[in-house]
Amino acid sequence: MKRLFTATLTFLAAVAIGHAGTSAKTTPDTYGTICTTIAGHNGPGTKTLTYFGLVTVEPKVYQGVITGNAATTVGDSSASFPAFPANDFYVILVSGPDAGFKSSIVSNTSTVLTLADDTSGVTATGEAYEIRPFTTLGSLFGTTLASIPINPGANIVDADNVTVIRNGGTTETFFFDNGGTQGWKDAGATLANDFAIKPEEGIIIERKVTGDVDFYTQGALLFAPIVVDLPEGFSLAGTIKTNQALTLDTSGLFTGNPATGVVDGTNPSNSDNIIIIPPNGAPTRYFRRTSPAGWFSTTLQPAGAIAIPPGSAIFILRRTGNGPLEWTVPAE
Repeated sequence: MKRLFTATLTFLAAVAIGHAGTSAKTTPDTYGTICTTIAGHNGPGTKTLTYFGLVTVEPKVYQGVITGNAATTVGDSSASFPAFPANDFYVILVSGPDAGFKSSIVSNTSTVLTLADDTSGVTATGEAYEIRPFTTLGSLFGTTLASIPINPGANIVDADNVTVIRNGGTTETFFFDNGGTQGWKDAGATLANDFAIKPEEGIIIERKVTGDVDFYTQGALLFAPIVVDLPEGFSLAGTIKTNQALTLDTSGLFTGNPATGVVDGTNPSNSDNIIIIPPNGAPTRYFRRTSPAGWFSTTLQPAGAIAIPPGSAIFILRRTGNGPLEWTVPAE
């Protein structure tokens, strides 16, 4: 269950925000808080999973306007960038025709950012941008026994598990080690407090003890759209929304262009599928039908008004042969 409390704490003046030694003048971020209920299991031999997506992002540390881009670089001639640690930060365009494009910062000079992705197909010049650190396991869940919302353990078998689903269906699973070296660790017991979670990546929590837990998250609201790269196969993606519940009709998942939206078909088997998992219910599969045109369930019930609530994560099945797509999640 997701419970929205409010969009709170708007700073009244530009502030200098520091992160890992960086600081820059920025305009205010608006913050929001949401509660997700992490379900406990129902007894021995059962497995209870909670699916959710990020609803907020980390505070921005820099903003400006792009003055030039080429290949994997973007520049701001008026900037004075600090040294951003590789792949700990990302840039996102927040205005213009390319709003929502984002990429990890690999390296930088004082005025030029080298990115992980090619920008040659992006206009960029003249568009506003923001730089934010990635959310990490530590920043999302905490790094002490007193702060984490789930059950720790000596190993990944005994502890509750947190799984991040990477686009294309690859997974990374973690637990909180309460032994001598406490902290988030991966399946190989390597410390992972700083594991980066992209804004759109879905998260699954497996709780191995009984009893539900309310997990409160607070962070900056992202008012710009965001582009989510979805390869063929399964992806679990969030909508990065705190206030706005999307529907299948308003989600932007179907555009009529297979490069930017799902591919429709006559039935669920020859079309891309969307699987919505409610907080306390069974997953339901939907597809975009060609005729009559619209969103439908697998039982052919009209589904355009089906809600995707804030904090939800949805499975997206991109059929083999349809190629990757770039889903633009609408702005908050």
